[in-house]
Amino acid sequence: MLIIISLLASFLPALLYLYFIWKMDKNEPEPISFIIPHFIWGALGAVLTGAAGSYFITTLFGLEDYATLFEAVISAPVAEEFAKGIFLLYSFRSKKFDNITDGLVYGGAIGLGFGMTENFIYFITFDGLLKYWIVLIIIRTLFTIIMHMISTSVLGAMVGFAKFSGRFSRFYLISIGYLIAILIHGAWNFSVSFMGTFYFGLIFMIALAIFFIMFFRYSLTKEEIILQNELLEEDIPYEHKLILFSNKRFQKGWVDGTIRKLYVKTAVGLAFNKHQYKMSNGSLKEFYASEIERKRAILKKIIGEI
Repeated sequence: MLIIISLLASFLPALLYLYFIWKMDKNEPEPISFIIPHFIWGALGAVLTGAAGSYFITTLFGLEDYATLFEAVISAPVAEEFAKGIFLLYSFRSKKFDNITDGLVYGGAIGLGFGMTENFIYFITFDGLLKYWIVLIIIRTLFTIIMHMISTSVLGAMVGFAKFSGRFSRFYLISIGYLIAILIHGAWNFSVSFMGTFYFGLIFMIALAIFFIMFFRYSLTKEEIILQNELLEEDIPYEHKLILFSNKRFQKGWVDGTIRKLYVKTAVGLAFNKHQYKMSNGSLKEFYASEIERKRAILKKIIGEI
């Protein structure tokens, strides 16, 4: 029974949070087939790699006698954020990973996978009174897993920002993202290690969650500006442009329902591809050029049918 409750208490909240951030990405939702590998890496690969890395760092500095606090504040954040973030450097090469919002979603998926497995381990190995076990579930479900989501999302956002940057800027931006992720992780672990700082940690995480939502919305607003700027130049009926710029594009009735989803997806994809074309070079620029022409042909056919 304990195993089943622990599994549900760790698995269901992680999926709920993952669904939430996926739905927030309303302009160009990331494919589930690409999000799942990030979640699985966080749940399996990052947990194992992070645990090994944390043990190695603690042993390297010969601080086994102070392992509990040192691991919580230093070695665990350093090793675990590296383990979670390393998969972002792999997905960074994908053409599906294009901007800051993508990084927030993919980084969040990794963090939630990691937090899910870590929570399950804590729940199933807890050896104490039932009331304290319930408190543990509440704290880790409402705060700790959110910390993992946000810390890796920050790194993901910086990876997304670095996508079309020069080599030096790319290294600098990703390094800054990694450092911020470590600081968030370490600050939370430190705050919950002492009763005197525990409530400060809760306030810190609430403020961080609010900031995360605001930053996500800011990223979406930047995308909407790209939509407006890029689609204004296209041969699309003006009244449709006004709808495609806004949330009205998700509503039914403004165009035939059988083509609405394809119309919106193609127009939005075209706008982002045009922006990506301007930011890229080499073979990537050629790829986006071909995508622009392909999507323009689809739009021309759709508009002709209308």
